[in-house]
Amino acid sequence: MPPAHKHSTTNSPRRPSLTTVTSSELPDPKAFFIPGESEKTKRRRHNALFQELKTRVENSKDGNLLEARNGWFFLNCISVHLSIAFAAWLCFQATTPVHWVGIGILAGINSVQIGMLGHEVGHYQYFRGKDHEKHGDLLRWYLGNVCLGIAWSWWVAKHFAHHTTPNKMGSDPDIEFDWLAFTKEQLAEKNQDSVTQFLLGNQWWLFWFYLPWQALNARQTSFRSLKKESPRREDFRFQVIGIGIHATLYLLILGAIVLFDGWIPMLLFTAFHQWTHGLYNSLVFATNHKGMKAYLATEIATFLEFQILTSRDVKGYWWLPDAILTQGQGGLNHQVAHHLFPLAPRVNLGKIQKIIEEFCVEKGIPYCRESVHQAYWHVGANFKEVSGDLIESPMGA
Repeated sequence: MPPAHKHSTTNSPRRPSLTTVTSSELPDPKAFFIPGESEKTKRRRHNALFQELKTRVENSKDGNLLEARNGWFFLNCISVHLSIAFAAWLCFQATTPVHWVGIGILAGINSVQIGMLGHEVGHYQYFRGKDHEKHGDLLRWYLGNVCLGIAWSWWVAKHFAHHTTPNKMGSDPDIEFDWLAFTKEQLAEKNQDSVTQFLLGNQWWLFWFYLPWQALNARQTSFRSLKKESPRREDFRFQVIGIGIHATLYLLILGAIVLFDGWIPMLLFTAFHQWTHGLYNSLVFATNHKGMKAYLATEIATFLEFQILTSRDVKGYWWLPDAILTQGQGGLNHQVAHHLFPLAPRVNLGKIQKIIEEFCVEKGIPYCRESVHQAYWHVGANFKEVSGDLIESPMGA
């Protein structure tokens, strides 16, 4: 049985985790991997483990942690819209370029928080059953198409594929980028032209410069896919109307800034709004799976393997409590809990994380939870190791 702390790819750097279990510490019946075990038997055993874990989550001392929390969603939604209203009020108070930079940053933070609410609605964390039929599609349209200019049908298809097979090459769209390689196997499949090779050879530091452009890239990619994939006619028209509303409102805002304050404030607001949106959103997602265990397209894994071994939990500090980190990251700092129980509302993920951690220690399941700075360090280190011997880079890659 391989050591349980090897939850990253073979080409990823070793790193400590909060919970490190070795084969010598547990008898085989409690081990996550058993030598010589057939795939069928392993799958049956892992499914039983998941059912046991789910039972603990549903019967915790705090009640069923998978139940919807509609009231919490409304409170969070109201708070985000109040923050948007505050940013709008600040526009009338701005008198210097620094003010417009600050307003743009606040607008970018609000955009990410809106996206997180849409993410949770898309996962049926609220308004289930008949309630979702009444409100679900409308909320996703409002939060995605109208507020962000992103086609919700594109996001649903992309995100479903990611959750089904996270970090599996050829299946997970979140690790398919022309200028990034997450494993050496993926690196070998990339374009061999000199520009691509330079970008891949320097991906460990260039990656961080790609992040601010993520929001703009998501918009144009989602709109292209909307035209290409042609969802139901009524959906297509509905979504195009939503994106049109977003574009019209945004242009009106920019026009008003130019009219009353000039071109420079408008450009500052636009740049810092879009860059903050992209950077903040990308930094939240960067720690979730990058640098963790990755699977070849031909490899087979159980549900538990996919969701736990490829995911990293992130913990806060004394000056950044987990509760604040959870709110800021939309609960995605508890990535293992989110992937195992995507229906669980954000407000319950911290409690579920503790149950999962205890369960993993008890059952000998590899589990990774790191501080924020450790997580970012290992993301960059993984990129550097993957492409370290590709080219001699002037940046030292």
